[in-house]
Amino acid sequence: MTKARDLANLISTGNPLSDGAISVAEISDLTASASEINKLDGVTVSTSEINSVTGKLPLSGGTLTGNLSLTSSSGNRQIAITSTNGIGSLEVGGSTAAFIDVKVPDTDDFDTRYGHETLNCTGNYAFQRASSTKLTLTSTGADVTGLLNTDNLTINGAQGTNGQVLSSTGSGVGWADAGGGAWSLLQRNAISSNTSSISYTNSLLTSTYKHYRLIISDVKMSNSTQLILRFLNGSTAITASYDFIGWRIDPPATNYFSYQNGLGSSYASLMGNTGNSDYSFSGTVDVILATGNNVPYGRSSLTTSFSSSGNFRAKIAEYAFTNYNNPLSTTMNGFQVKPASGSASFTQGTFSLYALS
Repeated sequence: MTKARDLANLISTGNPLSDGAISVAEISDLTASASEINKLDGVTVSTSEINSVTGKLPLSGGTLTGNLSLTSSSGNRQIAITSTNGIGSLEVGGSTAAFIDVKVPDTDDFDTRYGHETLNCTGNYAFQRASSTKLTLTSTGADVTGLLNTDNLTINGAQGTNGQVLSSTGSGVGWADAGGGAWSLLQRNAISSNTSSISYTNSLLTSTYKHYRLIISDVKMSNSTQLILRFLNGSTAITASYDFIGWRIDPPATNYFSYQNGLGSSYASLMGNTGNSDYSFSGTVDVILATGNNVPYGRSSLTTSFSSSGNFRAKIAEYAFTNYNNPLSTTMNGFQVKPASGSASFTQGTFSLYALS
């Protein structure tokens, strides 16, 4: 048959080209539908590109054998790992090292690095900032390089008790009582209104301490009278006569050094009359409380500041005191300071009591 006859048969009535068009159904051995063929409309790819499709990572997941880079010149970009009913995780592994870098701007090498580097970290986990390791997690604990600022601290689950310090145990550190020789602040009283006395009872003055130092700062009294110290038994003032005697240096009096006759006295003098109510005094009072019924003793050193005839003046008083004759039938385990006159009171100032073990 000639080619002309073949063509005439194709376009004759009832044949595929009789209507001038070929439908998908008229093509033998074609399994694709018209809609599937239309998906290729406008696609311009080479044969090699079509053949390489089988090597791409499917959307359902798989293993990526090359590098992945997400780059954009505008807007924000993110990788989100979300598991709505299980665990979300990110795994990074390498034969010699593994790390995650965070950098701002993107041109930096890295600003913060978290990594596990067997080459230079000996298998430790390291957190770096600007290429400097700040925190290393080892098999035995954590190593911090630089300053560590913490709001609180526990050692072996404990914070110790008030006044304890960190001390070496030989194999680590632990809480321990502070060593002797350091003064401990026991109580501070700031006078904001008229106060008749300041007392320190045996609930505060325990067997831990024997030597007490009271620091008096800028105290005034409502009227001129002596400053005295009275011993306590518990919280009760001892008013019996225990013959407290003392020696004083009280310039500018005529006798710079004198013996104070305290026979029959139930208190120890710390300073002579303070002067007018605008006179203030400061200084220290040391008290040694003996055990049992032994005799207590102490000393005071106080300076009174005042203005006279337009000039600022000061008077220094040094007192020492102890019990003289009578044996102590009552234990003296506390003390108080107060104005000698019952009508006088402290009007301002601060009393701070320290103790030495």
